[in-house]
Amino acid sequence: MSALRHVIARVPNAIPVLLDAKRGDIGSTAAAYARAAFEVWSADAVTVNPYLGADGVMPFMAYPGKAVFLLLPHLQSLGRGDPKLWA
Repeated sequence: MSALRHVIARVPNAIPVLLDAKRGDIGSTAAAYARAAFEVWSADAVTVNPYLGADGVMPFMAYPGKAVFLLLPHLQSLGRGDPKLWA
């Protein structure tokens, strides 16, 4: 983890930091992952696995000004449109 901290610290402010974390878990754990990505690591964006549905994605989307990239192969698990995700 110290290597990641070292690299992120050297990224110029004009360049966004994307954590390719591919996180996806139940709501409470997803919230902890989101806090870590955006508050601890100060990432600007993160990749998220939506396999478990909106509960695993929404904690990441609760951070204004941050980007969330969903893994496309798993979007089918969300059915034909989870209104919590697409609203």
